[in-house]
Amino acid sequence: MVAGTLENPTCTTAGYDFYKCKVCGKTGDTDASLKVAVAKLGHKYAAEYTVDKEPTCTAKGSKSQHCERCDAKRRVTAIKAKGHTKVLNEEKSLAPTCVTDGFNWYSCPACGKDGDTLKALKVVVPALGHDTPKDIDIETDMICARCGKTVPSFNTLVNTVTGENCGTVSRLIRETDSVDKNSVKSTIKFDSLMKTIMKVMGEEMSEDDIVNMLKEDIAKEEPTYSGLLWKGRVFYSTYPLPYEEVVSRLTNADVVSATVTDVSSIDFISEIPDNAKITLNNNSAMMYDMAQFKELGGTTGNIKKITVKLVTERYSSIKDSDAETALMRATGLDIRTLPEKIAMNEHDSGFNLDMTCQDLVSTAVIDYYFLVTYDENEDATYTALGSKYETILTISEKASMSMIMNLKQELKNADIPGWLLITIPDRDTTIMSGDITMDVTQTTDEYYLFAPAE
Repeated sequence: MVAGTLENPTCTTAGYDFYKCKVCGKTGDTDASLKVAVAKLGHKYAAEYTVDKEPTCTAKGSKSQHCERCDAKRRVTAIKAKGHTKVLNEEKSLAPTCVTDGFNWYSCPACGKDGDTLKALKVVVPALGHDTPKDIDIETDMICARCGKTVPSFNTLVNTVTGENCGTVSRLIRETDSVDKNSVKSTIKFDSLMKTIMKVMGEEMSEDDIVNMLKEDIAKEEPTYSGLLWKGRVFYSTYPLPYEEVVSRLTNADVVSATVTDVSSIDFISEIPDNAKITLNNNSAMMYDMAQFKELGGTTGNIKKITVKLVTERYSSIKDSDAETALMRATGLDIRTLPEKIAMNEHDSGFNLDMTCQDLVSTAVIDYYFLVTYDENEDATYTALGSKYETILTISEKASMSMIMNLKQELKNADIPGWLLITIPDRDTTIMSGDITMDVTQTTDEYYLFAPAE
């Protein structure tokens, strides 16, 4: 029978039942054999969660499942913060304008904070931007339907970068060439006799070897840099042309797209390498440190980047026209003059090379960076910080090559087997002929940094 002291089990500890012997009278208190263990109960968790910490507007709370017999918890789970209960106060809010940000002022009845004491309750409303048919027009100034202010055209903006408005002007030109390897085609063939001689002399070369050499040579072209630094009026010189004042005579028909974006700094400067070797007319004495070039554009603030993409021009489509093109109006470059410059003829000692331009395609993108400031009447002042003109010419070239040689005379002093020399005819022979065609892309980036006159 059960008798004596009882020790009840808990969730985490075992209990005991004590018994008394009817024969001898001993109990579990004095005889261990009469003290029988009872297994611990284990936790009994409620199915529902209990909130342990209420969340606030900004701090998380927590909840868990509680044991019905002890203080144990499991599955402690975060309760996300409630967030502020925003009540708008229109009197303390500020409406945005076309060019100035506004804000909405809120109060929170749950925590008592408001837009004066908590930044999150004073929410910025971005400036609306001018109400015009498009971001920017190339030719014509626009009037904002909302505020009545004039939104200057691209031409107007660019044409203000002249005269006494500018002091120091820095200019960097970066030119690179690259070849479309997939465009390289060859019909070059070696005379069978020439192939035999090269094989015997251990200098065997295939037609593909010539093409591959050409690909590798052009693919390894490194950018070349040139630059100018001068005081006074702003000029440009391209390919090269006489210096002229920077103006824009573009029309809307010249442009595929024109966009305006906000930038936090003059990001185009990051493309320019420090300490690039800048030369004028290949005179190394004219080098200057590109770090100085970069310092001129260190302005930050409300900077607008205007990107203008010109229409594509194809030489074969405009070669018979004498009309001024978009690229001419933007940079002064007339692609109709280039095929003659690209053409090359070399005839020496039996080697003949005729390089011709089959066609030429041009694309161009202009980026202008302006610092925009507003007076108390929200009238804008635009200060040009820099620009980049990128012109990409894709030239389809054809190189016709041939080599005529009297192999017997050329090889008499060569260390070749006598039997081979005997079999070579004593006359001029076309040992190599054919064409190589390819598309070569020439990219010219012109960077300008404008430092306003002091």
